[in-house]
Amino acid sequence: MQQTMGALPSTLQLDLMTVENVDRLNQNARDILETDITQAQTLSETSLLIAMQIGYRTGEATSRTRLAWLAYLRGDFKTALTEAGRAEHLALAENHIYILCNTLYVMSLPHDVVSNYAEAFDLRLRMLELARTHQLLSMEFRSLTGIGWQYQRLEKYSLALEAYEKALELSRKIDQLSTSVLKNNLASVYVRLNEPNRAIELCTEALSECSTENVRFRASFYHTLGQAYACSGNFEQALHQLDTAHSLCVSASGQLGLEAQIEIQIDTANIHLKLNNNQVAQALAQAALELATQLKSQSLQVLAHQTISRCSAQMGDFESALIHSEQAADIKLVDMRNNRGQRLLTLQVTHGLSEEKRAAELRAFKLEQAVQEKAAAMEQAQIDMVNRLVNASESRHAEPEGHIERVSAIAVALAEAIELPADVVDCLRQASRLHDIGTLTLPDRFFIPGKKLKNRQRVRMQCHATAGAQLLHGSPSRILQMGEEIALSHHERWDGRGFPHQLAAEAIPIAGRIVALAHAFDELLGPHESALRQTIALQKVVEESGKRFDPTLIAALARLVLSGGFLTTPIA
Repeated sequence: MQQTMGALPSTLQLDLMTVENVDRLNQNARDILETDITQAQTLSETSLLIAMQIGYRTGEATSRTRLAWLAYLRGDFKTALTEAGRAEHLALAENHIYILCNTLYVMSLPHDVVSNYAEAFDLRLRMLELARTHQLLSMEFRSLTGIGWQYQRLEKYSLALEAYEKALELSRKIDQLSTSVLKNNLASVYVRLNEPNRAIELCTEALSECSTENVRFRASFYHTLGQAYACSGNFEQALHQLDTAHSLCVSASGQLGLEAQIEIQIDTANIHLKLNNNQVAQALAQAALELATQLKSQSLQVLAHQTISRCSAQMGDFESALIHSEQAADIKLVDMRNNRGQRLLTLQVTHGLSEEKRAAELRAFKLEQAVQEKAAAMEQAQIDMVNRLVNASESRHAEPEGHIERVSAIAVALAEAIELPADVVDCLRQASRLHDIGTLTLPDRFFIPGKKLKNRQRVRMQCHATAGAQLLHGSPSRILQMGEEIALSHHERWDGRGFPHQLAAEAIPIAGRIVALAHAFDELLGPHESALRQTIALQKVVEESGKRFDPTLIAALARLVLSGGFLTTPIA
């Protein structure tokens, strides 16, 4: 601690050793928390020493809760949880429900950062039950807000809106700042639901109602406003709002400012990526990754890796794109195995749960988590098997080295360009590599370089589509199920003249349509890709739009190539 009782003048100690002085010091620490974190730490340490000396346990609990909050802001989660745990025991012993609720809230925050959502949810649920039982409106508001935020991070937007709307009703009975915070939270959900106009309206109201002294909150409001403008396609205004938010975050102190800086940098990088400012986007994303690693935030590291992967793919560096994509996937897998990540798939915001019902929910949740972990391990095993199958298949082909991986990267870029869901894109990344797996069933003589196939051999070669599907059939893995679909359909044509089933237009699965174009485009580029070859290859596939290929995908490929942000690195 920065100051000890021994350091205080003896004549002054008696004046300071009062309940009133402990309460005054704690209040002063709270008042300056946003502007002077160092002085707030000193005041809280002093109030704790005095409270312990005079046996004022309520004051000690308050001081320890404040020190836990300050430790959280510094990123010292061990100290935060230790101090909060001590405060919890004191609050329980004194039966001080308000302090207990506040302590539970602070304890939930470090769990959020490392994605321990089950622990954070349990703490907020306890807080909600206590707040409702004892009619503590401000604590009920904070718990509902926290629950809504967790559901938002897990992309359960209907549940997030439900929690936020209930909190908004309470906020109007508390203070104006609480109402502004809830409007901003609701706006962020509407951004995710692709309703930017409603989001902009809510953010503008929140900013007009929020005092300029509340730097942290205003930074959050500007951040959401920037996201809303980006969602609307107004990228110039979006960058302006994000820059304002970033400047405010830099002036803020501790953990919250650093988290927000990372998120803003990632959002800014994604906008520059859409504007084809690829080098700017990659620099921002790399800086965000370094900060997220420093902060030990798995969820933010995943976002940064995913953004760098998209930058690399758009710049044509598919090896880097694959590396960062795999690193993001590895972090997600580690999160799940360590009881972190998206683990609240079935819990509802059941605000009136009894202790028995809550315990039953948590037992069911833990059982589901065990099932998820087992499924994750199985999926990793399936990916390992995919790698082995692909290596065996690629070793027999005459295509240039790396063809299968480039087809996968092009397929992912196309899927992202037409805005397929992220989980579908992740699955396609692996499944697309299995498109020609059926060639394992063909004799070696079919793959002699330069040798033309006879008509009978050509017919048999076409059977590799159904053979590949049969090899992958019956697997519970999403990757292998999509791989089966791709193997069977990637030689179908938009005009219905393909094989094996002469499917046409949207009757062909979207994954098969994407891989068909990715495969053809890579073959046309050849082993020595250049800007000229890109243009020639694009012209050739454009000629087949509406015949061999899906016109929507052709348009997406044209945008990627003509923007100059696609396949710019020579293929080794």
